Amino acid sequence: MSFADRIFQVIGGLFLVGLLLLGATVHFSVKARSEAKEAAREQILLKFRSEWREMCAIKDCDQFPVGYATYASGTELYYFPLIRTMVKKPPSFTGGVSLGRYVELDEENNTRRIFSEGGTLKVSACCHYLLAFYGLNEGVPMLLRDKAGKRMPSTITNFSPYNRPGHENKIDRWLDFEVEDAPSLQTVIRADQPSFNDDFWLLYSGEPNEKGGRDLKLLSKRPLINDRHVLASCDSVCTFATVSLKEATGGTQPHITLKWMTIPKVESCNPGGTRYGCPLSMDAFGEVPRLLAVIDEMFEAAKQKPSVQH
Repeated sequence: MSFADRIFQVIGGLFLVGLLLLGATVHFSVKARSEAKEAAREQILLKFRSEWREMCAIKDCDQFPVGYATYASGTELYYFPLIRTMVKKPPSFTGGVSLGRYVELDEENNTRRIFSEGGTLKVSACCHYLLAFYGLNEGVPMLLRDKAGKRMPSTITNFSPYNRPGHENKIDRWLDFEVEDAPSLQTVIRADQPSFNDDFWLLYSGEPNEKGGRDLKLLSKRPLINDRHVLASCDSVCTFATVSLKEATGGTQPHITLKWMTIPKVESCNPGGTRYGCPLSMDAFGEVPRLLAVIDEMFEAAKQKPSVQH
C-alpha cells in the first residue's frame, strides 16, 4: 500500500469516526429533549392534580359534574360540555371549551372535569358544536348558515366575568369622549344619533372604499344577549361584544365577545377574488339579533345542571 493510500485510509477512518460521533450526539440530544419534554409534561400533570385537591379542600367539588367545564360568574354557574361529552364532536380541540383554572384528570391523564371562576373561558370555534349539544342549531338564521346549512359563522368566543369584562366589552374604548364604567344609554346615544337599521344605532362610519365597504361601529338599541346591549365593530369581519349600561347591566351574568365573525357581503359586489372590501349584506346583518338570541338561549341552557354524569 502506497503512502497516499494510507493517508486516504486514515482520512476515511477519521471521517467514519466523525459520523459515528455526530450520530451519537444527535441521538443523545434528541433523547435529552424528549426526556425534558416528558418531565415538563409530568410537572404540568402534577400541578393539575395538586391544584384540584387544594381547591376541593375549600369547595364542595361534588357540585361540579363530570364531563363538563363549570364556569362561575358571580352567583351564576354555567355547565359547558367537554368534547368527550358532546354527541357531535368537533374534529379536534377546535370547537370545544378551553382548559379552565382547575382541571381534574382521570387515571389515564385525560380531562375529567373543569372549574373556573374569575377568569376568561374561551371557545376557539364557537358555537356550532355547543349549539348542537343543546339542541339549538336549527335556530341559526338561514342567511348566517354555511354551505352545509347548519353551522353558524365560526367565531372565537370569550366569556369574561361581569365585574372584570374583557377589553372589547368596555364601552369607553369605542367612544371619542369619556364615560363611566357603566354609563346611561342617554350618555352614549344623542337625540340625533343616526340609525343603522331597526336594531342598531350608528356610532361611527369610515369612508367607503372603492367597492363600497367601510368600517362600522354600532350599538344595539336593546339588550340582545345576557340582558346587555351589544357593540358591533365591523370591517371585513365583525366582532360583537356585550357592554354594561345602567339601564341593563346583566347582573352577574358573564360578558361575551364573539370575535371576527364573517357576515355575508352584498352579492353584486365584485371583490376581485376575495370577499374583503365589500359592504355587508343588510339582509344578512339584519339576522344578527336572531343569531344572538340563539346564543342567549345557549347560556340559559348552560345554567341547567346536568343530571347525568359522563
